[in-house]
Amino acid sequence: MKKSIYIGVLVLLLISSCQSTQTAEDSIDRPEDVEEEIAVNPPEIEITSDVVEGEAPLDVQFNIQIDGEESGDVAIRWDFWDTYDTDSNGDRMKNDGDTSNDTDSTINNPLVRFNDAGEYLIRVEVSIEDYSMNAEKIIAVNNNNPEIFPFRGMSFGTTWRMGYSETVDDEFFNTLRENNIEWVNPCPLWVMKNDTSNTLAPWIFPIPNDWEYPAAIPDEYIRYIINTAHSHGFKVMLKPMIDLLDRENTSRTRIQPTDWDTWWESYREFLLHYGQIAEETGVDLYVLGTEIPSTLDYVLQWEQTASEVRDIYSGPLTYAALPYIHSHKTPIFWDIFEFIGIDAYYPLTNRNNPTVYEMVASWEKIIERDFLPLVDQYDKKVIFTEIGVCNMDGANRNLEVTCDLMSNPDSIRDDQEQADFYEATMIAFSGREWFEGAFWWDWPLEDPEIWFDEVHSKWRYPIGFDIWDKTAELVLREWYGKQYVDGKFE
Repeated sequence: MKKSIYIGVLVLLLISSCQSTQTAEDSIDRPEDVEEEIAVNPPEIEITSDVVEGEAPLDVQFNIQIDGEESGDVAIRWDFWDTYDTDSNGDRMKNDGDTSNDTDSTINNPLVRFNDAGEYLIRVEVSIEDYSMNAEKIIAVNNNNPEIFPFRGMSFGTTWRMGYSETVDDEFFNTLRENNIEWVNPCPLWVMKNDTSNTLAPWIFPIPNDWEYPAAIPDEYIRYIINTAHSHGFKVMLKPMIDLLDRENTSRTRIQPTDWDTWWESYREFLLHYGQIAEETGVDLYVLGTEIPSTLDYVLQWEQTASEVRDIYSGPLTYAALPYIHSHKTPIFWDIFEFIGIDAYYPLTNRNNPTVYEMVASWEKIIERDFLPLVDQYDKKVIFTEIGVCNMDGANRNLEVTCDLMSNPDSIRDDQEQADFYEATMIAFSGREWFEGAFWWDWPLEDPEIWFDEVHSKWRYPIGFDIWDKTAELVLREWYGKQYVDGKFE
């Protein structure tokens, strides 16, 4: 079997899987000799890599040199092969589909992930006019058997909805189970009046006529959701969130209470309230905060808060941090939690409709820049306490973009870009020992409806973060159904 990455008209990378019981020389099916040399001074080709052996999944950065100089940026046309499915010969392989038809792009030496254990031949062939020559390298990938995505999660907002107990029923959880989801994440809500308020409170009926945001779910329904989820075999991450009644030109990410001591007292009351519910219902993971970077400088307050919650709740804790690119603050208190929690809203590319591989490459850079140093510093595993993208053309450029068509009437629905984002994220993070999984935002509590856009006089189909009945649902179902066994995805 050959898995190939075709690099322009200059460089051809062939990856041939070899039987581990054979020697490298015996197991490689080498091509026929090249034509007689016609170049007087043929180039010298060398391929090196940062590693030659490691445990699956193994990321290998290759360096191609011609006449002793790095090849630099090479125009490429990707056929990106990964190793998930089984072909008619029993070999495990998968082509990333439409990427073979994409336009040329540029890369400075390829980064290749080997998900399956085995021995691989990497061959670089360079053609100049009628002359060609090649260089080869062997990569050995060993069995590791990490569990892929221990946290196979899905979030759903739990603001007030009439008839909630009828919405979150057996059929709702059976649908989640059909998609191989194993963790659920209800998100109860308390509110501040505005971004300078010093107290929080659950919103009590009646809802004011001028307030469009739905009120918080009563405690009895939160218990109902958790208990029903557990009865269906799901684990539960409880993630209480705060929001503002007056959200014009601001949000919870920019709160500045006038009296921080009073605010922290109110915030601890909020967390202790749901911490008691979490303990009584056996919640499996409790999140002590979501996207409030202005609080991150108050390390002693966070330590006191975590300590008081642990007095009443016996399970593991985390915090849901925004990436630095959004908050410009990084939590420095991860040592008080069991997991590093990230709401992973990273822009991946600067264009609409990128290929899966382009998004994978972006994730690889983010992993190298943000996640590996964090894991090394705190020696803790990472959970995406929230991640998602809407099915809108160009949404990968800004994952927090408002994707409701009521706000963006000129938006173009793009189910494939959403699905490709899911696929790229799964490829980039699958099998990493330090990555525990993700809670995707979000699963609809009601069937999305077609609505009539009166401004543009046409019917609109839902654009949103949910994946119900969209292409991304199939991607999630496939990946969450995989197991990593004997060095292979099954």
